[in-house]
Amino acid sequence: MTNVNYKPRECFNNVGMPKMAYRNKSEAKISLKRMEFKTSRGTPMQRNAQIYKCSVCKFHHIGHK
Repeated sequence: MTNVNYKPRECFNNVGMPKMAYRNKSEAKISLKRMEFKTSRGTPMQRNAQIYKCSVCKFHHIGHK
């Protein structure tokens, strides 16, 4: 039986690599404030990133809706 609530992008980025995992929300908040808002290719990315607790790994990640 598969988990129907599983969202692969919740724990992985758009190229399938695991997202940075933070132990708590305050750690993630510090990292979010330090972000340069550029992708690995140097192109601008969305600035409306949010912190959320992942239902897959139970750590906090930074991502977009």
